[in-house]
Amino acid sequence: MGLSNVITDIAPLYERPSVESVRTDEVLYGMTVQIIQESETGWCYLRTEHGTEGYTPLACLERNADVAAAWRKYPKVTVLAPYIDVQKKPATAAPRVASLTRGGILVQLGTAGEGFVKVGLANGGVGYTRSSYLGEVIADWKTLSEADMRWNLVETALSYNGAAYRTGGRSPLGIDGAGLVAMTYLLNGVSVPREVFLKPGGALGSVKRDALDEGDVLFFRESAGVYMGDGKFVHATDRAGEEGVTVNSLRPKDGDYREDLAAHIVAIGSLF
Repeated sequence: MGLSNVITDIAPLYERPSVESVRTDEVLYGMTVQIIQESETGWCYLRTEHGTEGYTPLACLERNADVAAAWRKYPKVTVLAPYIDVQKKPATAAPRVASLTRGGILVQLGTAGEGFVKVGLANGGVGYTRSSYLGEVIADWKTLSEADMRWNLVETALSYNGAAYRTGGRSPLGIDGAGLVAMTYLLNGVSVPREVFLKPGGALGSVKRDALDEGDVLFFRESAGVYMGDGKFVHATDRAGEEGVTVNSLRPKDGDYREDLAAHIVAIGSLF
């Protein structure tokens, strides 16, 4: 039925058109979605840019097709801070007009002094936020060296450290293992689907354990993590007492060893 843009900080996706249903993924502010079907109950079934399908409330999306189309024409910047406010004026005490999590996108319209920039919003409005909260949307990760890309992947994954565990989540407000891997790569210019990272023709190729290197993806039976090097990996866990994004080890001698994961690596994915 056409394309639209997310105008809330997070648009949750559900298996069924009900908040009582299982959350399967999230779409972040400014991202484009394809609406497949609308219902009269205020829900729609959609497909995201990263390939997930599900139900979300129509209130999360821009309903004016012209506004949505205009938004898609402009170069974007992405939010790198965990959570930010966009304000009506270039002042921290000004009224809030929008909030975005890391990974949300805006249009940068110009500088406004005192560290603020003017930004365009997905609903056609404008606002102001700190320039230090934003970064470029990476168009081509292959312009980086392998060493730099691997370093960036590890640093990005670690930037979610301490975030709470949320099934289907992909933001600092709550995230799961697949969401952590997907956002780590997306923020570095690589789109990978949430569920099938190693599909034929995808961005990641399978490598053997003896070739494991920084930034590679560890696939466990029911989760995934990003390898940091030196036997360590960062992942999101719902294990009681360790909930959230944390660092563990693959080595039995380490105090943070996770035998239940290290002994059940089902695949390793790499860009290289």
